[in-house]
Amino acid sequence: NNRLVKDPLTSLVSRYQYRSEMQMVIATKPEALGLFAFIDIDAFKQINDTYGHGVGDEYLVEFSQRLKSLSVGYPTIAMRIAGDEFGLYIHDIPVADDSFLADMYAQFEKTVTNEPLQTSCGKLNISCSVGFAVFNRDTINLYDLIDYADWAMYCAKKNGKHGWRSFEPLAFAQRHDQA
Repeated sequence: NNRLVKDPLTSLVSRYQYRSEMQMVIATKPEALGLFAFIDIDAFKQINDTYGHGVGDEYLVEFSQRLKSLSVGYPTIAMRIAGDEFGLYIHDIPVADDSFLADMYAQFEKTVTNEPLQTSCGKLNISCSVGFAVFNRDTINLYDLIDYADWAMYCAKKNGKHGWRSFEPLAFAQRHDQA
């Protein structure tokens, strides 16, 4: 069923299929590092509330086209996780230090968020919070990878939105200890 493979609105890999797609890419080079970016559009509810869901859908489609066009020089899968949450998996990255992550975020900004999105109500600015988590097959599974990137995105959003954070295992462990 194609509905399960592609998101019907955005044509990105769907929430039902993205783990399978990621596993296929990882299988091509299982020892390689990967990077998962969990992306949340800041204040998207405000767009729906102000302009209506039709314009909100236009916004998501335009955003998705930009996300899909992002070329970072590595095998990449763009996906819609739910609502205004998206994912980007980048495989076979050379390093996963903060400098590399900052470069990935800069490329994301340049391609996806620097210019307003065109809708039937005119151009609308875009802001996203992004959380990064690094995949290494020996130390992390795909479910944890996505959870870690989601948590890092939440930290970026809590830190003022329109920015990025990388997953920090110690801070994550402390959060769970306090719960």
